[in-house]
Amino acid sequence: LLFCLVIAYASEQLGLAIELGAFSAGIMIAESKYRERVESAMSSVKDVFASVFFVAIGMVIHWKYFYQNLFRVILMLLFILTSKSLAMGSVVYFFGGLSPRIAASA
Repeated sequence: LLFCLVIAYASEQLGLAIELGAFSAGIMIAESKYRERVESAMSSVKDVFASVFFVAIGMVIHWKYFYQNLFRVILMLLFILTSKSLAMGSVVYFFGGLSPRIAASA
């Protein structure tokens, strides 16, 4: 836990988001040989940290802007979903050797 806090603090001092530092420290620990030991020690507080993280992310969203530009947000969401579907369908069609009908359903 102290390692995560130190890395998060260092991240903030470097001008980056404190969340990014904590996330990076978590990834470093997850890839270390002490993973099981840390996981068993932190299992009791894992859910609390996850809840705090998602609440903090929710607080960062500018809801007023979101509601004022709801039409733009919906258009952007539709554009992203359509683009992703077209890109994945194209990849499946060109590199998968499947029929266009099957590629369109991918």
